[in-house]
Amino acid sequence: MRHNPLITDYQNRLAHFIKSGAHQHIKHIKRGLEKESLRITPEGTLSQQTHPIALGSALTHPYITTDYSEAQLELITPALTNHQPTPLDWLMHLHQYVYANIGSEKLWVNSMPCILEHENNIPIAQYGSSHIGKLKTLYREGLSHRYGKLMQTISGIHYNFSYSQTFWQQWQNHEKNVEPLQNFINDKYFGLIRNFLRYSWWIILLFGSSPAVCQSFLKSPEHKLVPHTPHTYISPFATSLRMSDLGYQNNQQKNLHICHNTLSAYVTTLKHATHTSDPNFESIGLKNGKQHLQLNTNILQIENEYYASIRPKRTTQSLETPSAALTERGVEYIEIRAIDLNPFEPIGISATQIDILDTLALYCLIEDSPNLTHDEYQSTKENMTTVARTGRAPGSTLLINKQKHSVQKCAQNLFLKLEQLANVTGIQRWKTALKEIENQIENFDLLPSAKVLATLTEKQQSFFDFAMQQAKISEDFFKTRKLSQTNHQKLQTISEKSLRDQASLERINDGSFDEFLKKIKDHNTKN
Repeated sequence: MRHNPLITDYQNRLAHFIKSGAHQHIKHIKRGLEKESLRITPEGTLSQQTHPIALGSALTHPYITTDYSEAQLELITPALTNHQPTPLDWLMHLHQYVYANIGSEKLWVNSMPCILEHENNIPIAQYGSSHIGKLKTLYREGLSHRYGKLMQTISGIHYNFSYSQTFWQQWQNHEKNVEPLQNFINDKYFGLIRNFLRYSWWIILLFGSSPAVCQSFLKSPEHKLVPHTPHTYISPFATSLRMSDLGYQNNQQKNLHICHNTLSAYVTTLKHATHTSDPNFESIGLKNGKQHLQLNTNILQIENEYYASIRPKRTTQSLETPSAALTERGVEYIEIRAIDLNPFEPIGISATQIDILDTLALYCLIEDSPNLTHDEYQSTKENMTTVARTGRAPGSTLLINKQKHSVQKCAQNLFLKLEQLANVTGIQRWKTALKEIENQIENFDLLPSAKVLATLTEKQQSFFDFAMQQAKISEDFFKTRKLSQTNHQKLQTISEKSLRDQASLERINDGSFDEFLKKIKDHNTKN
């Protein structure tokens, strides 16, 4: 690519950051992955079987749980640094263990689901008879009434990362900043978040792999998709229907504005959404007879209901809300949520993708990050939807500072800045990863979303046939690479312990479930 003279200001900021020496501690980044996948039958329908007991308790297992549906596995790696097994290694081991314990079932490798037939065939996740387990199920029941079950079966990958204390201390000292270190960390992380919101369209463009859907997913005639083969609909220039208005950018939350300008503003606006009743959800009610329908009628039942592409995170304690944990102890790590499952990768994500995410995250941290106005915040959401729906279309544009700019030129300009970052920091992995995607930035026909559509066209496949083919490839990959006996035993021991832990929780239920819900409500009101 040609040199872009417009990045001079960024080069100055980068040079100042390098002088701090903080970049030398990038190798100590902690990383973790969370990956959702639907369990399917050999015929490709959604599994109606309960969570396999050999996988342990979905309530208490630290690494293998369920997301919305009983059939929607969520595999979680611990936070790891470079000198440990990587999150990809862990995710590999978890997949191997799962495939050793799900019989003839497979894991669906695409973000968008298929052959759901009817919402009644989507079983909500069950977590046992403990109050906390029933609470988790009730929250999901509420989601079904608010947004429908179909949207909840969409799957993706979340990438968690944090920089080391040494990294932050080095940078703070260079800045001659005398605030408490955690305040400095909070401010910098929120600057990163604001910039990521501005540039999340780039990740959707690069990693989006869901330009097609099964007809069974479409319940409204207003989807604006076009038929491709029988039972398959596409958006010809889409990158990620998962991240479009068909998926997580749903109409129910389109007017929700969570402020990311400071930690206190973020907490205040998030708490407002979880403490303010919504007329649309009031109409659902709390109960139908004795059956609970949702946790409450608020804009958000709980804070995690906010479908953000990125979140500040802090490990919570028992019954502690995320915002309370952030207020008390500050930002601990960042969660990026805008990543489709990559159907061409057995575990759903590649090392190259992680290196690209690391590079973009550091760029977002270093680059100037002014506060987001309401209008700019809305523009970031519109840009995400544009790229998700039509990002590869010739002439597709983004709205930046109230002016339209070519998607491709914006993508190329950001690439140049990341290339500069990789070169100056001298991180070879990042250089290599950027080199691998350079042609895709120049030619959108090489992007994963284009590859999916090209495969459908060349083979005259339906989305279902393509997804089943990739699921079979993934299944063969894991079944021919069996987990070592040592690692299998470790995961089996953890699974068995999780079942005992769930049983212990169920033995100590105190009072009725309604009393427990009131206790939770009172606790959250005070906090």
